[in-house]
Amino acid sequence: MILRGALLGPLLTGAASLRHLLYGLVLAPRIGGSLGQRLVFAFGLTDEVFATALARPVGAPRPSGAWLIGLALAAWAAWFGGTVAGAIMGDALRRSSTAAA
Repeated sequence: MILRGALLGPLLTGAASLRHLLYGLVLAPRIGGSLGQRLVFAFGLTDEVFATALARPVGAPRPSGAWLIGLALAAWAAWFGGTVAGAIMGDALRRSSTAAA
């Protein structure tokens, strides 16, 4: 039973991460930039970044490597800022409420 659970976790994690391989296959012919820029961009590839990078008008030039890296960094900054804001507000709520503890 424990062995089955130990195998199930990595299996499900791998299956969920498989979508990033598919994202890469879809984006590869549609994005610009050097190999190094694309590798940096791949590190920040999320569902939202994929959708934004993919959405462009027909006939528009391919997104540059710098734009893609900026997109990934902006998404990371929004996530990080939201996490910090949530931690600060959650702590403030906990301190101001006698019921929350």
